Amino acid sequence: MQRDLPHLGLNRRSLHYAFSGVRTLALEKGKEVARVSRRHRWEYDQGVLSLIGGKFTTADWTALEGLKKALRLSGIKCEIVGISGRKLPGAGNESFAKKFEEVALAAGASPSIIRRAVQRFGSRVSRIADYTDGLSVINGQVFLGEVKLVMEEEQAQTLEDVMRRRLELEYLPQHGLSAVESIASFVSNPLTSDISGEVSAYRSRLKALDVLLKQSA
Repeated sequence: MQRDLPHLGLNRRSLHYAFSGVRTLALEKGKEVARVSRRHRWEYDQGVLSLIGGKFTTADWTALEGLKKALRLSGIKCEIVGISGRKLPGAGNESFAKKFEEVALAAGASPSIIRRAVQRFGSRVSRIADYTDGLSVINGQVFLGEVKLVMEEEQAQTLEDVMRRRLELEYLPQHGLSAVESIASFVSNPLTSDISGEVSAYRSRLKALDVLLKQSA
């Protein structure tokens, strides 16, 4: 880090998060893992088309490939509209972000919280103010409207999903721990009613991570 980004002043003491990924492979009988192809594979059996392997970086292309296979197997003939050149949700008109910034500043929100919201949602950021008390800030971390937005429109279901993948608070230095209970009160997990257990699991996992980082520093 110090060699590649010397101007940032990064070192082991500034570490606050780490993760490791798992690559899913389509194992081949008799082959060592090192010799197994990294290419994904489609399997069709008893009416079910399954994907084995694959990468996040090629997810769009793989999904299109799967759609074509499903249509061919079902005998359906139709024109497939590709996603090349299509904008992702939130892309486009910057005036939405500018207007939101003005409204949020007037409501007393800090520039850093506003900036993170705009970075997460792009032009969709204007939806935050549509919620009742949407511009109220939860423990100096996020807008209440952000939590409601990911629950209602992005269909987040677990606390981990909200904290890590949707709001990305887990990746910040304090991991959003000061707001986790308040955020959890808005999470409705259809798989379990033990939301307090999810809070405990979140805290425990980050505590273990902190221990690991201190050992490596």
